[in-house]
Amino acid sequence: MIIYESIKMGPMNTRCMKSDEQIEEHLNFCSICLDNIEDNDINKPYKCNHVYHKICSDLWNGSCPECRAQKIPITLTNNNNNNNNNTRELCELSDESIHAWKRNNSSVPIEYHNIYQQTWKKNDCLRYNHSIVFLKPYGVVGICEHCKIIQCFNLSHPC
Repeated sequence: MIIYESIKMGPMNTRCMKSDEQIEEHLNFCSICLDNIEDNDINKPYKCNHVYHKICSDLWNGSCPECRAQKIPITLTNNNNNNNNNTRELCELSDESIHAWKRNNSSVPIEYHNIYQQTWKKNDCLRYNHSIVFLKPYGVVGICEHCKIIQCFNLSHPC
């Protein structure tokens, strides 16, 4: 199957073709962590058709990072097991993903880092003075280069 995508170019419209492989590749890509999504890890948390890793979308604050669609409302229940529902595992990144984040996004000015460090979830990163970079793709993304974890924030500093 081939899908056509309209592109406006000056006064005339042209069409470009996308192959099944290109579409499949795009569908299996998490735009939050910039890594591929395995079939057993696909999560569709928003009122749109974009998919992400479950852990990435759980940590992402706000609407869909691609189209700004709202999250599908969920209700939390306490099932009295040994899991602590107040904590979440942080998303672990590969070295390639960290490099791609740093290469493709602008840095948050150093004078605003303290705003995001105050709500950083893994205290050891701050306690042991790990290298944490804060980038601004949509909101703010913090990446601990030592632990290889990512945490997402709403933009809380002036642009």
